[in-house]
Amino acid sequence: MIVFLFVLIDQIVYFIKNKDTMADHEFITQYRHGGLIDTYHKPSKASIKIANEYLYKSKVKFQTNSDGAILPLGGKGEKRVFFIGGSTTENHWVPDTERWPYLVGESKLLSNKITTYNFGVGGYNIHQNFQKFYALLSRLEPDYVVLMNQINDIGKGLNGGYYNVIDDVPLHNSFEIKNNKISIKLKLKKLAKSIMPSTYYILYNLKQSSVSRKPGKYKKNDLEQTLSNYLNRLDLFKKFTDHLNVELIVMTQPNVSQQLLLADKKNQNTFSYLKKLIIDKGMSIDEYLFTIELFNDSLKEFSVKNNVKLIDLKYLLPNEERYFYDSIHYTLEGSAVVAKIISRELNKIIDNKNDN
Repeated sequence: MIVFLFVLIDQIVYFIKNKDTMADHEFITQYRHGGLIDTYHKPSKASIKIANEYLYKSKVKFQTNSDGAILPLGGKGEKRVFFIGGSTTENHWVPDTERWPYLVGESKLLSNKITTYNFGVGGYNIHQNFQKFYALLSRLEPDYVVLMNQINDIGKGLNGGYYNVIDDVPLHNSFEIKNNKISIKLKLKKLAKSIMPSTYYILYNLKQSSVSRKPGKYKKNDLEQTLSNYLNRLDLFKKFTDHLNVELIVMTQPNVSQQLLLADKKNQNTFSYLKKLIIDKGMSIDEYLFTIELFNDSLKEFSVKNNVKLIDLKYLLPNEERYFYDSIHYTLEGSAVVAKIISRELNKIIDNKNDN
């Protein structure tokens, strides 16, 4: 009886605290762990609060296939192109047929040459994406892998998240999707979350805080270690794709952080949220802007040094705020412009390869 009451109270507390976001965002947990999704969702009130007026606020369809690719696939060509990254690749707050990975496949330049697969996952950094590619996606035999990962590596790396910890979890143990099946460990986690969600998240947050640095503790060493780990994962991607005879293409990551933070007339929603994120990392605005440029510049250096094709999206996409609903995520209009740029650049890469 006591256990039943404890579970009941836990459920009630969780519902009261999270009723605004539960329905719209529960699908993300399934999606990140390989579950099939077929739903409609829209931004929560909390998400709208920290975005500008360009955010698409209506419901959008979100569907994935059995391999976790966001549907629909783009194009009908023979060559398989996998887009891998975080939420800027996932592009989920845009209607399904307006997301840029789909539009690239449907472009006139490429629709008969390639089929595009959107494997973007919100919040994923390069460490997680390499694990996912190594353990699951590589068996799907892509011809090209287009990788865009920087901002999540900066954020989570500097705050001690994922790979920037002393006892890094070995690759084969940390990835929980094996042969497209959810592991026993993950099933137990999901069961615990469903029975006592409030208690689960209290314990989870305590665990996270024990491995994360506190705000205000940013040091140059943290940045150097994070960048070193990032480049190490890039090198792993390069070596593994070479081994599979898959062409790796890397992309710089556009953002309008400088405009948001330094403009005379600021959008208070996006400005306040971004400034808080920077403070939580223990950084100054100048340090944050320097770090973003450092990662993009390091990626370009990596591409030259390792003969990896580069799409310099940061340079090619105009820094106009209407293309972003915050500092990095694309609006409906931004997604269309991004798709045109990538289609043009990817077509050059494919044609040059065919000529050789």
